[in-house]
Amino acid sequence: MTVVSTSVSMATAKPYVDLFAALLTPVIAIIAAYIAYQQYRANQLKLRHELYDRRLLLYNAVAEFLAHIFRDGKAGDPQLMTLLQKTRESYFLFGKDVSDYVTELYKKGVDLECNDTQLHHSNLPVEERTRLAHANGELRKWFGHQFDIAQKKFAAKLSLE
Repeated sequence: MTVVSTSVSMATAKPYVDLFAALLTPVIAIIAAYIAYQQYRANQLKLRHELYDRRLLLYNAVAEFLAHIFRDGKAGDPQLMTLLQKTRESYFLFGKDVSDYVTELYKKGVDLECNDTQLHHSNLPVEERTRLAHANGELRKWFGHQFDIAQKKFAAKLSLE
């Protein structure tokens, strides 16, 4: 009698075994797809983080340049060159708006340095000296307002959201 019950239980289990065998392939496919999706998300997050780091370096270069001008009242050739070197990827990382802004910072920094050089290293007539001093003062005021403007220009692309 035991032989008959074993064969009966094997006969009733066969459809379940076949069902589980048939489901195994789709379950493995679903698990593999889930793992692939998680890998994709992890790679996207890594890419965003790396892009954020590169953008932050560029923003910090601008902030350092502005801080130097604010502190010393002049741009200086080394600072101008450093700004150019550290921001040369601005167009690719931020687009035209920020790239144009960095170019404007550089050009105004050159103007500030030229005015400062002329004011301190040449014998100018009083009228010319006054004009240069006024222009220098206006440039320094302009640079003084750039901390907030730079932060706003860079903020959209530096958001981690």
